Amino acid sequence: MYASVPSYRGVNRRRARPSIRASSGGAAVSRIRSALLALALVAPAAFAEGIDTRSKKPDTPSRVHGLTTMRPMPNGGFLTVGGSNLRMLAPGGRQFTSLHRIPKDNLYRVASNEAGDVLAAWEKDASLHSFTGSPRRHVTLPKPKPPTDEIRDFQVGSLAFLDNGRDVLVHMEGRKKPRGEVSVAYRVPLDGGAPELLYRVDEGRQLDRSRDVALYVIPERPDQPCEHRTCNPVRAVVAYEVTGQGVKHTVLLDGRDTPVSNARMIWGNTDEQVFLELSLARNERAVLRWRPGQPKADIRPFPKFASFNERLFSTNSGDVLQLLNHQEEALVIHRHTPDGRQDTIRLPASNDPDTIDSNLHALGLRKNGALWMHWGDFVLLFERNPARNPRAYRVEPLLTRRTEWADVAVYVQEPEVLWIGIEVGRGRDFARVSFAEMEMRAKPWRAVRTTNTEFD
Repeated sequence: MYASVPSYRGVNRRRARPSIRASSGGAAVSRIRSALLALALVAPAAFAEGIDTRSKKPDTPSRVHGLTTMRPMPNGGFLTVGGSNLRMLAPGGRQFTSLHRIPKDNLYRVASNEAGDVLAAWEKDASLHSFTGSPRRHVTLPKPKPPTDEIRDFQVGSLAFLDNGRDVLVHMEGRKKPRGEVSVAYRVPLDGGAPELLYRVDEGRQLDRSRDVALYVIPERPDQPCEHRTCNPVRAVVAYEVTGQGVKHTVLLDGRDTPVSNARMIWGNTDEQVFLELSLARNERAVLRWRPGQPKADIRPFPKFASFNERLFSTNSGDVLQLLNHQEEALVIHRHTPDGRQDTIRLPASNDPDTIDSNLHALGLRKNGALWMHWGDFVLLFERNPARNPRAYRVEPLLTRRTEWADVAVYVQEPEVLWIGIEVGRGRDFARVSFAEMEMRAKPWRAVRTTNTEFD
């Protein structure tokens, strides 16, 4: 049976709003990629949005209070993102401890390595902050300056430790006068040496950025709009890889050969492969698959856009899942394989009359490759064998008065747990749920399947 707790449905719990939001390589980065993707899938702006908690509640091993989100560290700990205070949960620790606080500023970029070193940037502060060793040694480095005077609003886009232990990779973003976006990558020595400019991309909209790879869609004209909804026409989609031999530039798509009006990331997979949704003429679509180091990408047809309730999700096996949420009726999942075949599973919505939430809040892959999904007030656990129906664990007891799901979840491989985001007033809590508990108490969820359909 599900845990028995008082229910506040229809009284003081806010009704969940329909979501309109779509959770970083190196060996260490690969181990935490699944957790970061869980965040990117549901709230890519989470790292840029800051809140300063007014909560006086103490953190516990099963719940943390008043932060924008948590970022897993390669050594098994956690860092907070958002607000003025940089907090860290040591591996196996029971409470977060404060590393540094800058009042009236917003912590919006953090990075860490296997040794537990931390790099952080606040929005207004002019420095990068490095925390190394035990006891912690706090060193500040100046943020890189714009390479030319016409760039304004120059801000840190991302931070990463490099394998040599001496340098960090800093991506900066800005805007050119009178119009146009600029992305610049620097190698910054931790000993305070001068930053080295690695590459610069003008007029390109960034699609994704991990430690070693950054993807950009380049518009045909510098003055044309290029955003998530449209970038018509597209001149190219390109990748920049930072390697031990330097920077490698790869053209993934040439607009002269394949006319495209836009390109968007398809999130989900936890390996190195890149998936892009390409918008073609007459509402046609294609999926681009590419793995860093390969000389070119693979582009194949994909079904037309279905509805605004659609979400695409990529898997490590190369499949693309097309999820159609019909709210109170059903959730339909079409699985598209690289060779063009398709199978479908239809998950009827909960028949519990007290269930008022039917939004798809978050989903991701477990360490065994199976899918987990936070749908409504349940976490659905799928088997790797697609012929078996999922099981559901009810997480509604995590909600209290005047709270709702935050559309953010952090998956951790070891020990295997899910931290689920909960909106609490102006702040956000994260509640810890173990997969062992969910596996033990989950109940079967009825489903209808069709298989072996070819997409032409």
